[in-house]
Amino acid sequence: MPSRDGSKTVGTTESIILGITLSINNLAGGFDAGIIHLNIWAISSISGLFSYICIGLSAFIGAKFAAQRLGPSASFISGALLDSLTRVVNILKAGHPLM
Repeated sequence: MPSRDGSKTVGTTESIILGITLSINNLAGGFDAGIIHLNIWAISSISGLFSYICIGLSAFIGAKFAAQRLGPSASFISGALLDSLTRVVNILKAGHPLM
């Protein structure tokens, strides 16, 4: 999603909206963990760690390579990748009882 004010940077309000939006996914993860009686502290710690790693690596790769090569279509492609990943995860969850 491009910056609301066209500045090509993410401001405080945009960061808050993005954080809330990304955190909604954790509601489903917490619900799933509760149903199958997993340790909520371990799941939260692992989820947080991998979130930071993935966001950091993706930001680095996006800034270093993708933004220069993809130009204006980078936002569209990142959205399409996110949508594709969501669909794959949902398909995997439907076929595996513990996912």
